[in-house]
Amino acid sequence: MRSFPPQSRVEHDRVDLSVCSVNGLLCLMLWKQKAKVRIHLPWQVWNPLTNKWKQLPSCKHKTVNRGTYFVHAFSDDTTKSYKILMAHNPKKHLYQYTDTDTSLVTEIYDSATDTWREASPYNLQLPLSPLNQAPKRGVRCDDVIYFVTRTSNENILLSYDIKKDQWHEEITDEECMEIFEWDGRVMTAMPLLTNGFYMYEDFYRISIFERNSATKRWVDTGIEIPYKIRNKFVEDEEGVEIAASGNHLAITGYTRDGSFRIAIYKRAENYWRFPPTGAFSDKIRQARVEGLFQFKPRLESVP
Repeated sequence: MRSFPPQSRVEHDRVDLSVCSVNGLLCLMLWKQKAKVRIHLPWQVWNPLTNKWKQLPSCKHKTVNRGTYFVHAFSDDTTKSYKILMAHNPKKHLYQYTDTDTSLVTEIYDSATDTWREASPYNLQLPLSPLNQAPKRGVRCDDVIYFVTRTSNENILLSYDIKKDQWHEEITDEECMEIFEWDGRVMTAMPLLTNGFYMYEDFYRISIFERNSATKRWVDTGIEIPYKIRNKFVEDEEGVEIAASGNHLAITGYTRDGSFRIAIYKRAENYWRFPPTGAFSDKIRQARVEGLFQFKPRLESVP
């Protein structure tokens, strides 16, 4: 496989936190600095196998990272196309997000028409925290895309129904900071509780939870992340990222000694391990990991 594109095309410090995978393609959102504010450029779509690129047309609404916005790329089997969802506050000037900014504009790019479509407007019931100044990448299960975000004092599970073109929001567990998809289920990792208190074992115990769509509650799967595994990583609210498929679950992030590691869990064997460390590019900076996803390259995929 070809390496990441040359620095003349995509400099590592200009790639924003929004990198999505769809139909064997990578979708990247870039930015430029303007008046101390990052202005986002049109999306770039890239096939790493053929090194073919495409710059998408600009969205109707200008975006800056002075507030939360939500992004996700997904495929449409009916039209054999890929789509990109972008939802954010519609203000067009350089602004500081405040609790009064509750409107959410939704734009969807369709590769079949090479255009952006503006979906129905939505007003958030619960205003988001002004501290949410980073893009949130979603998790798709069936025809619903889920996002986790925050108000000033609560965590919110925000979802967009693709077929109904509707948004929904609900208050979720305060410890639910990140979500991931595992074979069509919405999952998260949270501390275990007993009678309302954390179960302490070397500080606390972390387990994998599955969302029950009927009760809208998180159910413990019984899969626990051992202390010897999570203690390797830098512990903060978003210090690691998780992806899963089939029998395997992967946790990745920066370790306490500054290296970059991946831990693998095999569900059938109920077994955790650290694969041998590999050599990573010196361009990978020691910083918080922002996103982990599965990518299956396809030679026939056209941006």
